[in-house]
Formats: sequence, structure tokens, C-alpha cells
Amino acid sequence: MPVDGRKGVEMDVGLTRKGHHKFEEIEGGPLPTSWDDVRGFKSDRFDGEAAFQKGIRDTGWFKEFVSEYGEEPDLDTKDYDYRKAWAAGIRPERDPYDNNRYHWRSSLESGEMLKSKDHPTAWKEHYMREFGVNPDTNGVTEAQWNQYAARLHHSTVQKTPSLYDRAADFAKDVLRKLGVTSGL
Repeated sequence: MPVDGRKGVEMDVGLTRKGHHKFEEIEGGPLPTSWDDVRGFKSDRFDGEAAFQKGIRDTGWFKEFVSEYGEEPDLDTKDYDYRKAWAAGIRPERDPYDNNRYHWRSSLESGEMLKSKDHPTAWKEHYMREFGVNPDTNGVTEAQWNQYAARLHHSTVQKTPSLYDRAADFAKDVLRKLGVTSGL
């Protein structure tokens, strides 16, 4: 409800689920109109918590999650920053390697990770950065990636072959273990 520029007028802006907050108009400045204004969250592409909540609940991913697990996803988890992804315009996409279920991207275009280092599939983003391909296309496991990463770290310290040579050798090892021998 507008206050028409009067000073000292209280306004109930209903900013929480548990109750309402009252704010006094400050001379020369507008009253906050949303929870985002109050907590100082600013983004050109993110138009507030209410819009985020409505938008994400309307996605196929959200509906699929509720159907599969019988509960809503934890949008406040420390494993993934859904709000940052949403603000960046990222939306879940079908993953052909996981029975065509919806998945969220692991990182922003800038390379900033949306998944925490503890997220169960964060390693896949590091693999894709290293090799330019989804590990699911070759059936690479997290254990194989960890083995490679350990060798990479050790060989980097030893200043042995180039990154390209190490990557090519690792890819060949993986393909041999999968039984692919043509083209090696």
C-alpha cells in the first residue's frame, strides 16, 4: 500500500511466512516493497524470492522430483545454489544419460560452480573441464576420475608429460577398460 510521501507512516508489507514486519518510511527514500529489498539481494535478472519460488515450482524438474521422492526438493541446500542458477537464467534440462531425468548445470558460464565441492556429482564438472566431454558418455566413474586426478596432481608436481598427453593416456586407459580398442 503506497504512503504518498508522508513521513513516519508505518506500512505492513508482509515480508515473512511467519508474520509481518512493519517499516517506517524514511525521509527521502522509498519503503521496501519486497523481502529482497530488505535483505539487500540485488541482481538484474532475478526478480525476487516470490518469483523464484513460483517459477521453480512450475518447472518439470520440481514436479518430477516431488513425484519421484514424495517431497519437495530442498531449495536451501548447501549442495547447490538454485537461486544463483535461476538468476543466471539456468533451467534444468533432460539428461539422456540418467533416464532422461531433469538435471541442473554444475556451473555458470563464468566457470563459477553452482554445486558445492561436496555435491555427489561435482566431480563430473571437473572431468568435463579437463576433457571437454561428459564422463557419462564413456561410462567413467568417480573412482576412475579420482585415480586420474591423483595421478595428475602427482605428475604435475613431478613436471612430467604435458596435460594433453596425460589426458590422452587417461582417455585411452578408460576406453581399454570399457573394451573399446578401435581407433586407439
